[in-house]
Amino acid sequence: MVNTIIFDLSEVIIAGLCGVEKLIESNKGIPAQEFSKRVLSNHDVWRELMRGNITEDEYISKLLEGANWDISHVEFKNFFRKNMESTVDGTLSIIQKLKGKYRLILLSDHVRECAEFLLAKHPCLAWFDKIIWSHEIGQIKVDDGTFDKVLKMIGATAQNVLFIDDSPANIQKAKQIGIQTILFTSADKLGQELLERHYC
Repeated sequence: MVNTIIFDLSEVIIAGLCGVEKLIESNKGIPAQEFSKRVLSNHDVWRELMRGNITEDEYISKLLEGANWDISHVEFKNFFRKNMESTVDGTLSIIQKLKGKYRLILLSDHVRECAEFLLAKHPCLAWFDKIIWSHEIGQIKVDDGTFDKVLKMIGATAQNVLFIDDSPANIQKAKQIGIQTILFTSADKLGQELLERHYC
């Protein structure tokens, strides 16, 4: 019986890196497709940032290296944080309905330097009983052993946990140790699936 629900943060509750490319294109004239391609090519560096192994400035330096773009480190950070001010339509109302019925955990692969910003900008994060940041545990969700570690941290067993994330790779990792999962595509579909499974 599920008594604990673990939520992802970026692209499930708030905007993450997705969408920054549009802000940069509209404000700096850097083509969104070109920016997205460079982000994808530096995905391994992004993962090291999420693990807390490099700083945000080191990641930005690598991302902008050789790009010849008219954008500074500070501007990039500002666009990233501006994007993170947005919430995903409908998810917060679902979380409100679940609060009090389940123990709610936030598990986020996120940048160390952004944690305080996110907590200050989004008071709704206080709704969660516990927040686990990737940079604090030195692992991201696709790393071997991450979900075992998280279950120990929250004192839960796999069969009592539901995990919600927009990443198929993260979902697969959770499934491997017996955690029930829902792949997030929209709040409407999430709400429907929760109802069908009798979670709310």
